[in-house]
Amino acid sequence: MNELEAANDAQETFTQCMMFRTDFHSPKNAAGAWTPAHEYTDYQWWLARSDHGRWKLMTWGY
Repeated sequence: MNELEAANDAQETFTQCMMFRTDFHSPKNAAGAWTPAHEYTDYQWWLARSDHGRWKLMTWGY
């Protein structure tokens, strides 16, 4: 996560990270990046934070 943060010209140094995996079905009228009425499995959400900092969503997807 620190390499990703540095690549985005940010200065924060993370000491903790976590990843969530989710399965979900998008709505029939989904817009933007979602495919309408599609089943997503093993979708990943990566978060990071520095000591006692707030969690920051770093990346999501496959």
